[in-house]
Amino acid sequence: MKILKEKLSDFKEKFEQATTLIEDTKIDSIEPYKQHYKARDILCELETSLENDINARSENDEDQLTLKAILGYVRKDIGKINLFVDETNQAEIYFNKSLDVLTDNKNHTKNIV
Repeated sequence: MKILKEKLSDFKEKFEQATTLIEDTKIDSIEPYKQHYKARDILCELETSLENDINARSENDEDQLTLKAILGYVRKDIGKINLFVDETNQAEIYFNKSLDVLTDNKNHTKNIV
């Protein structure tokens, strides 16, 4: 089963929303991490969606490798946000979750993060 282009487009759109929030240079003096928390929420929704799609596919599905690569990248970015907002324990958890999903096919070009 091939990944629908619409689904990949949705993933890309959410990822770009999160990136835009992080790169926004306006800082709220009362809530300096507000944009980062919003971005993290978007990426966590994307993580859940990816996990559901991975679980719905067969183990040998070629698309599953693509979905896992995207999931690894999303988890890495959630970890980076957690590190930036001084939530180091959560950052470590997400960095390890990223590695876990990518380890099985660590030498595949899709998994180079």
